[in-house]
Amino acid sequence: MKIEITYPEPPRVSRWFELLRKVARWIFGFALVIAPGINILLGGKPWSLVVLWAMWTTWNVLLSPDIVEFNPISQIVKSLIHIVILLGLIDVLLAPGWASFVIPIVAAAALVAALIFFLTDVRQHQHNMMPLIWLTLYSSIAFLVVFFAEISMDWPMIALGVVAWTLIGVGIVAFHKYLRIEFAKRFHWK
Repeated sequence: MKIEITYPEPPRVSRWFELLRKVARWIFGFALVIAPGINILLGGKPWSLVVLWAMWTTWNVLLSPDIVEFNPISQIVKSLIHIVILLGLIDVLLAPGWASFVIPIVAAAALVAALIFFLTDVRQHQHNMMPLIWLTLYSSIAFLVVFFAEISMDWPMIALGVVAWTLIGVGIVAFHKYLRIEFAKRFHWK
């Protein structure tokens, strides 16, 4: 009996990239110990959490990319999640008050970028629709939460809501066949 390997082989990387990863691993390991220590010694705001999350984001997005879900749409969504958490940490821990304005701009830009990658080759990316669907749903839910909670709504949140709801409407009309196939595959519908 012959067993097929379903996971792709890790791509070959250059020696320079491997050297960069080794150097970054040592630097990040050193900073993992030093940054919280300095933050505790000096006191004040917990800036070391922002530094640690930024290092984790850099490692996870740039230096150690996914192998199985390595497509532009998934990488945009993964990067957006990391960046939104980083911006939220900066807002909560260091400089409050600006994240409600900046995060919707970043999310709308990521939504548009993922849509552009999807539309460049629909047949290729029809198998990668789920991250785009989740991003669209999360964006529209964020808009609805802000709208119904009667929180002050700036133009970035309105833009995010317009982009998300437009994408939902156009997606249902234009890509209903692909959506049905994707939902059947992901949620085991028949």
